[in-house]
Amino acid sequence: SRVEDRDVDEALESIRQSHARYVVDGARLSEPGDVIVIDLDEQPEGGEAKKRERMVIEVGAPGNPEPFNARILGVKGGATLAFEVDYKADNAPSGLAGKKVSYRILVHEVKRKEVAPLDDELAKDLGDFADLDALKARVRSDLGERKTAMARSAVRQAVLDKVLEANPVPLPDVLVEE
Repeated sequence: SRVEDRDVDEALESIRQSHARYVVDGARLSEPGDVIVIDLDEQPEGGEAKKRERMVIEVGAPGNPEPFNARILGVKGGATLAFEVDYKADNAPSGLAGKKVSYRILVHEVKRKEVAPLDDELAKDLGDFADLDALKARVRSDLGERKTAMARSAVRQAVLDKVLEANPVPLPDVLVEE
């Protein structure tokens, strides 16, 4: 099984992203991909208030409701926000469809994502690699082994499927009913 350069590049980028650090930046206004550390007071209309302290939220994350993301974009450490969000019936968080929620937020800090460059230093930090070329060789080898194992598994499953097709096994009625 041949491993394409593109596959190696994607794996290396995934490694870089998984080893990223978040660095506090006191002067930064939050941008998508940053994380903010906040105290959150949430009061749903007709519901029970929730309070969370030092909660970490990624700005612009797809799991955040869009109106909420819009409000936390461009905030700075030390900021206090108070706003309401009217959640429509469609695409609202569970239990909030058709409700208005009041939020109060204290932003403790904004952290930007810092991704290390793909270089010899990163390779050495990841383990027993002399340089980036050694890391690339290992990634290529691991991907090749994974591809080979997946191909073997697919062939084995295809053979089993053919055997079962040619030799049907009747199931007792008791098992079928369950």
